[in-house]
Amino acid sequence: MMTPVRVFFYIAGMLALLVLAMVLIPKQGINVFGHQLKFKRIESLWEKDSVIIPIDVEKLLAERDSLASLKESTDSISVTRSEGITSIQFKDQNSASLFGFFEALEEASSGGALHILHYGDSQIEGDRMTGLLRSRLQSQFGGRGTGLISPVPLVTNSSVSQTWSSNWKRFTAYGYEDMKTTHNRFGVMGAYGKFMTESADTTEAWIEIAPRSGNSFSRIVFFLANVSAPADIRLLVEDSVIAATTIMISADPVRESLPLGGAVGKKVKVVFKSTVSPEVHALSLESGGGVYADNIAWRGSSGTIFRKMDSRDLRSEMQWLNARLVILQFGGNTVPSLTSEQGAKDYGNYFKSQIAHVKQLCPEASIVVIGPSDMSTSVDGNYQTWPYLEAVRDAMKEAAFAQGCGFWDMFEVMGGRNSMVSWVNSNPPYAGPDYTHFTPGGAKRIADLFYKSLMKEFEAWKSARSAS
Repeated sequence: MMTPVRVFFYIAGMLALLVLAMVLIPKQGINVFGHQLKFKRIESLWEKDSVIIPIDVEKLLAERDSLASLKESTDSISVTRSEGITSIQFKDQNSASLFGFFEALEEASSGGALHILHYGDSQIEGDRMTGLLRSRLQSQFGGRGTGLISPVPLVTNSSVSQTWSSNWKRFTAYGYEDMKTTHNRFGVMGAYGKFMTESADTTEAWIEIAPRSGNSFSRIVFFLANVSAPADIRLLVEDSVIAATTIMISADPVRESLPLGGAVGKKVKVVFKSTVSPEVHALSLESGGGVYADNIAWRGSSGTIFRKMDSRDLRSEMQWLNARLVILQFGGNTVPSLTSEQGAKDYGNYFKSQIAHVKQLCPEASIVVIGPSDMSTSVDGNYQTWPYLEAVRDAMKEAAFAQGCGFWDMFEVMGGRNSMVSWVNSNPPYAGPDYTHFTPGGAKRIADLFYKSLMKEFEAWKSARSAS
């Protein structure tokens, strides 16, 4: 018969056995008939990451949006600026590295044209983050069109509808070996498309492009390389040719522009025809003056391939585009492979050399580095920030400062350590179940904060210039 006393001692005994198991079973577990049996360690009860305190993401974003000034500084032209968690950070709080870009923005509002090259990993694929930045800047400074697109994208840009014939093949300076080639002429996109020809006969290939959500354009600018045979390019709308050109043989990078005329806002078919395909680096969808933010996503990359690519093509295309701001948003792909803080420092030093190379290629451009978001990995069933993520963030910040560039700390803007869990569990979700990538909604929220931080610096510069 089970008396209250016996029940008490039974429960106490079971709890004692559980505590004993938590103390004696090693962290890596024990092997039982070929299966690794793990048990929660007793020290995990008081480890700081064992219990994740949820964040109210909406409240956090509202607080980030209205953050008061924390610091003030005066730089070379007496710019008084505020700095908080959402601010772009600078060495010695000196924002002078952005002044050239701000001058170009004002020129764009008066009819000039500039491009913002937004390089990143899969966190920005499909025009995530870039799309909102482009929309806001074009509303303020002018411009219509998506800017650069790949002829054969891995993920299509959400701002345009794009299809292509089956004989195109994609080559990249990054990613899988079967997508690489024997040379290093990849241009500003770090990738190119080429259509396959089975014989010496002339071959055609096509790309169809239609604007989405009002992202209409009035011309298409083509960036080509390795043109080893004359290539015809035609623009068709409803099977009628509206513009055409022939690209002659050239070993140098080539730029060619075709107008849409009265076909603005309609679906356009681009038809290439040649005995040997040129290497098509990019198409830029534009409408004259204004701002064009280019989404250049390198899936799986850590941003360390700039020095591996042919500088001639990169330099020419950056200059043709009048690239006045380069955003480097990387770091996330480095984090999972690290086993020490020294590894993070080594990555930071390598990344610093990439920034230096971009500065040489495009000396007129300002550069802002965006650090990695929070990312979570499962530890004993709990999702926690990856080890060494903060070390990577610190190394990238140090690299940016060493090269005189701005740094935007996306990790802290999100809420810091273990914040990704709350972004995944928010309603609606702002990050996906991989605990790594933002949802489209989350990407818009984080991009909005970056845009506002950029414009805060612009307004501070503008006020100082007006006062001088």
